[in-house]
Amino acid sequence: MKERIEASLAVVAVAYFGFYRKGCTCPIGSIQNVTLSLVDPRYMISPGVIAFFLLPLIAALLFGRVFCGGVCPLGTVQDLVLLRPMNVPRKLDRALRWIPFVYLAVVIFFAGWGLPTVTSSGKEIVLRRFLICEWDPFIGIFRLSGPFHMLAIGAGFLLVGMFYGRPYCRWLCPYGGLLSILSRVSWKNVTVTPDKEAYCGMCADACPYGAIHDF
Repeated sequence: MKERIEASLAVVAVAYFGFYRKGCTCPIGSIQNVTLSLVDPRYMISPGVIAFFLLPLIAALLFGRVFCGGVCPLGTVQDLVLLRPMNVPRKLDRALRWIPFVYLAVVIFFAGWGLPTVTSSGKEIVLRRFLICEWDPFIGIFRLSGPFHMLAIGAGFLLVGMFYGRPYCRWLCPYGGLLSILSRVSWKNVTVTPDKEAYCGMCADACPYGAIHDF
């Protein structure tokens, strides 16, 4: 029964937040809007964007990364293609998990400050970029259109996602990096307690996301 409910939620998340909303829910991209509004007071954002940015963070403080697990269409579409989960070497996985934080810093810099440049007319401007939106690997799939290279990147993530659970979420998503920090101090979170249960390592081996670590 639980598996059926989870599967139904996954289908709804992809259908509504993905294909119907064209992948623009979007707490992930809202990082850029919030950053720019804090740097440039002339840039106004709607209450909806603020809510999209804050609500998953608040939920992470209370219950862990529930947004990633049950709502985010990017994670859900990767779950739907997972066929034969394979484990990633622990050292490699730890190294890859630093990438979201590096990406987050780059995203914040380009959204808030950007790079100074000179136009063809000789005018000096600051070139700000919303890199998350420009390089969202699944937006082209949800919209069924887009530049070839973006469709190819999305297809590549789905191909990798057939064998490694949620590669984008684990090793690239900048919003997931924020949620992972908050989930460490969440009020209620799912943990494995070897002092109360016989820990044999089966959970860590079975988890396709590398979320359970040996004690």
